[in-house]
Parts: sequence; structure tokens; C-alpha cells
Amino acid sequence: MTDAHACPCGRPAPGTNLCGRCADDTRDRLLRIADRWPTLTAALQWRETPSAGPVPPKPRPVEYDDGAGNATGLTTNGQASYAMTKAASVVRYVASVLRDEYDDTGKPFNPPATDGSMDDIPKLARWIGMWHMAYLAHRFPDEGTVEAIRDDVRDAEKATFRAVRPTGEHWAPVNLDCGEHGTSDLGERIDCPGRMWAKVGGD
Repeated sequence: MTDAHACPCGRPAPGTNLCGRCADDTRDRLLRIADRWPTLTAALQWRETPSAGPVPPKPRPVEYDDGAGNATGLTTNGQASYAMTKAASVVRYVASVLRDEYDDTGKPFNPPATDGSMDDIPKLARWIGMWHMAYLAHRFPDEGTVEAIRDDVRDAEKATFRAVRPTGEHWAPVNLDCGEHGTSDLGERIDCPGRMWAKVGGD
């Protein structure tokens, strides 16, 4: 890097890979990926019910008797799946870049404990953002790698944003009680406790 080096955004970045604003932005995007992970996990699948539409995504495992009626199947949320896969790929790549660099230079590499599952991603994203973004931005020897990381993290974070705030086809509450009902073993009418949902945003 020369004194005339410029950040990919065009701002001067003498002696560094990224300007301060882009370094902070990349760190913040990694932290947002980590913060959105529980919502993405909850949104990954929702369950259809015969009378009340989908059981909406919740930040906890869906219980068997949530909503009205019996479950008729799981619907995969493609947008959430895509965002999680994209973010996981980027975060794991950055962790591997740091591991290789630290091994080459004899520095300790101490990431959080992981088990190889998708649950690793928010921990790694937060660890990289909080503790290693400054090294990548200022001291990592390959500026091209850091610039690619900046772009990939930006794209992954945007994908997670679109997944948790969809503008395309998705289920939305319509603030109406379900009009269906069932019958008890004694012949009594049992109103459905569910709420109505509508699929919106499609063609």
C-alpha cells in the first residue's frame, strides 16, 4: 500500500486497506448479521394450517399445537434460506482468512467455540466484527482480499435485511379472527382461536 492508496469507496486510505468509514460500516454489518440471526432462523420455515393459514414465524421453535387446526406441512422461506446461506459462506470465509494469516504469522487464533452448525455464524460474525475488523482494515497484507470481504459482507447483510423485512410475496396479518370452528366430543361448537393471515406481494 502506498500513501496515495484509496479505499474502494474513493476516500483516501493512506497506509490502510479501508478508510475508517468503510471499516466501521463492515463491522456494523457483521454485527447486524449476528443480531438478525434468531429472526432469520425463526423465519426459515413456517407451518400451514388448514383453516388459519400459516403459523407466523416466531423467535422460538414452533409448537405442535400453535395456531388452529392440524399442520398440513412446512413451507420453506426461500429468502431466509438464501440470506442465511450467503451470510454463512461469507462469515466462514473471513474466519478462514484470519486463521490462515494468523497461522502464517504465528499469532494465536482463538475464535469462539463452534460445532460446525449454522448456530456458529452469529458468534463468528460478532467475533470478527468486534475484535478483528481493525486488523483487516489496517494491517492485513492483501488489500484485494479485504476489499472483497467488504463487498461480500455488504451483500450478505443486505440479503439478511431483505429476508427479515420482505417486500415480495409473504404472509401478513389482517387483524381478523378466524371464522372457522370445530366441534367437541360433546357436540359443542368450538371457535377457532387463530387469526387470519393473507399472502401478499405476489403477482
